[in-house]
Parts: sequence; C-alpha cells; structure tokens
Amino acid sequence: MAVKRTVVGVIVVALLLVDAGSSQASVSKERIGICEIHGTFLGCDASGKAEHPRQLRLRLWSNPSYPFSVDWTTLCFKWSGHRRREDHFNSDGERIDRRIEMAYWRPDRCRVKASITGGFGYGGIAKLILSARI
Repeated sequence: MAVKRTVVGVIVVALLLVDAGSSQASVSKERIGICEIHGTFLGCDASGKAEHPRQLRLRLWSNPSYPFSVDWTTLCFKWSGHRRREDHFNSDGERIDRRIEMAYWRPDRCRVKASITGGFGYGGIAKLILSARI
C-alpha cells in the first residue's frame, strides 16, 4: 500500500512539473528590430512586427555613455480595429531597458518603430534593440 502511494505521488509530481514547463515554454522572447551606428552624430531607426505580443521592449546602450533622444510608435491591431500609441523621452546616457506601451491588451499583431538621435564629440557606438515577448 505504501509503494502504491509513493508511485502515485511521483506520477502526480511529474505531471505537475511537465505542465509547469509547458506553460513557461509557450512564452518566448524574440528580437524584432535592431540598428547599430558608429560615428560622431548618431541617428537610426529600428522597426519590426510581432504576432500576438504580450510585451514590447526597447533597449538602448552606447559607448561612450551619451544622452539620446528616443521616439517610438506602435500600431496594434485587434479584431477589426487598430490603435496607435507613441511617445518620446530623453535618455541621460545610462543603458535603457524600457517597456513600450501597446494600445490593446493582448493584440493580434503590432508594428513598432523607434528612432534615436544624438551625437558624440569624438566618435562612438550605439545600439537600439526592439524585442517582443510572444
């Protein structure tokens, strides 16, 4: 009787672990847009699209650290409608990892575009990455 309980307990735990792993595996992160620039005056655009995104993110870094002006726009579709959301912010030179707002909760698809402008006095590098959690 104790052996049956142990076997049943092991099977239940195994099923719970498989179920937890499959629900986490369904969420993935993918890079949807990127731009990298070198030089003294910097400006670039990154854009992309995502199907059924749960979250959109913008990451920016530069070397040497330098402030940038950042503009972003999203156009999201859900059912037969669409909505646009846009914003602007200035970075202070620190690395940025910011969530981009979507106009719908759990949209069918979204297009996103981000632009950065700024400049280094003597040259540098900057990278802008857009990603989606699907």
